[in-house]
Amino acid sequence: MDLPDPVVRFLWGVLGAVAPEIVRIYRIKTGVSKGKLPAFGYPYFLISLAYAVLSGFIVLASGKTSPVECLWIGASIPAIISYLARQP
Repeated sequence: MDLPDPVVRFLWGVLGAVAPEIVRIYRIKTGVSKGKLPAFGYPYFLISLAYAVLSGFIVLASGKTSPVECLWIGASIPAIISYLARQP
């Protein structure tokens, strides 16, 4: 199944970007994972929004039309940026 509409592809990328964080918070809240919940302030939401929007635009730039590919790209972008930010 292809997604010809760019808005839908963008939204699949956004969903891919926020899905890992939703799962992480759920796992902490249910006790499956150890750790603290993040501080849900403006910085948290602004950074999350920036990752989500950037992921959506990168999905559009990639030209991929499969929902799975769009979701995968969206989920990969925050991880790649976080990894690069830790490099000296």
